[in-house]
Amino acid sequence: MTGNNDGDDGGGSERGRGIVTPADRDYLRLSEEEREEKYSQSARIQRRNAIADRVENALLDFPLLAKRLDDKTVDDVFGADRTTFEFDGEEIDGTEIPKTQYGVTFALWFLLRVDRATKLNLSPVEVRAGAMSAVSPFIDRVERGTELWLNSHDLTGKVDLDLRISQLQRADELAERLEAAEEPLSAFDRIRVASQLGRAGYSDEEIASILGEDVPDDARGDE
Repeated sequence: MTGNNDGDDGGGSERGRGIVTPADRDYLRLSEEEREEKYSQSARIQRRNAIADRVENALLDFPLLAKRLDDKTVDDVFGADRTTFEFDGEEIDGTEIPKTQYGVTFALWFLLRVDRATKLNLSPVEVRAGAMSAVSPFIDRVERGTELWLNSHDLTGKVDLDLRISQLQRADELAERLEAAEEPLSAFDRIRVASQLGRAGYSDEEIASILGEDVPDDARGDE
């Protein structure tokens, strides 16, 4: 199934090379079946190995970026800009958040996958204990990273993060509950649930059927 991509490529093939190349992005957007149709086996292996090398080298560059990249460059990439928006026929002041800030959320998601990949005998992430076990190594890294950030500002401290996961349920259980619900969801909840189901692999048509209406545009992300 191909759910909404929730901003999965931040602008598409027209962007220049980042961790991956424009050709890599085109490849990653395809399903396994589409890749088999479009690429030979040797081409798929070559592409996958190239992406793996680029991801590895990018992560190995982060110590250098964290220590040596100047603040102005960081601000240029991640800083929010003051701007004006038109609302109800009037112009109002606001803040334009760059897409790179939304990308940070997906970077954290990806790093959770990294920590899962380093563990042997993985327990299923389908109960609270399994989810906490999967996330704990990542939290340890966040704590250590925060301590390093403090050190860079001539500060020291012991960082302890208290992670809590509530209302854990499988996507199919959420879908069943929504289909049986009598009260419609609020606009905010429709966007949130559509994004959750899309990331779980539900197509736009399936999500629309579950919600009883079209998938909210805000849940689709940038293609």
